[in-house]
Amino acid sequence: MQQDFTYECPYTQEPQTIDVNYIYVPILGVQSSNYKINGFYCTFEDECPYYDDCPVYQKAPVAMTI
Repeated sequence: MQQDFTYECPYTQEPQTIDVNYIYVPILGVQSSNYKINGFYCTFEDECPYYDDCPVYQKAPVAMTI
């Protein structure tokens, strides 16, 4: 599952939207769908000095329940 997430970016110095990837994590006895963060895509990945430690990605929710 992919979800857009926007937060202030130090590289662009404005709010930046990234595509955050989540993977399904089945939990026995739970009927809701649970997802765990599993990477991201940013249009500035080739030039951004913060990419390896992206502050926008660090602020994204680490888990989601649907």
